[in-house]
Amino acid sequence: MTESDRRVSVVTLAGPQHTAVEANRPGAASAVVSVRIGAATLYTYDPHTTRALLHTWQLAARKARTLPIRSDSETMMRVAGRSEPAVRLHAVECPTVWSRFDVNRRQLQICIGRLVFEVKDHDALRTTLLAFRNAEQIAQVTFAASNQEAPQSEPNSPNRGCTHRGTGAVAAAGRVPAAARMTSDGRQR
Repeated sequence: MTESDRRVSVVTLAGPQHTAVEANRPGAASAVVSVRIGAATLYTYDPHTTRALLHTWQLAARKARTLPIRSDSETMMRVAGRSEPAVRLHAVECPTVWSRFDVNRRQLQICIGRLVFEVKDHDALRTTLLAFRNAEQIAQVTFAASNQEAPQSEPNSPNRGCTHRGTGAVAAAGRVPAAARMTSDGRQR
């Protein structure tokens, strides 16, 4: 395993997050749904991966009952001269996902591939979960062609519900729902 294979990016989420969900090239074989959470952007290429990511966040939310309502501003102060890093993740064929609640640090950790979200409070969890719900709804229309041709995964697979990305088929252009370009404050773009 190389050094770059072991690197993990950590994104800390505290307070309401600015999110945006967009459908790119809906109905085409190269369709993509992008989910932006603060400075992190995730790209999904099939409805099953998008659904699996939403499911991971929903299961994680159940573990976060004792997560603080709001973060302690003292612990979240920025370091002078340093900015938050921008992170981009291409979620293809259901990357490894897990979540856990760290009781000692009172934070929720959600891992998607090599990206770990440290969720510090309910405001961050609520806005991020809403973004993944929007992404799942948009993915249903955006990937309409791959829904019809998607092969079934093994019933006992750890990635149950996920399939490999469809190839080659181009569907007739479908309408993307109004939520296809929605930001966290409910404005359409």
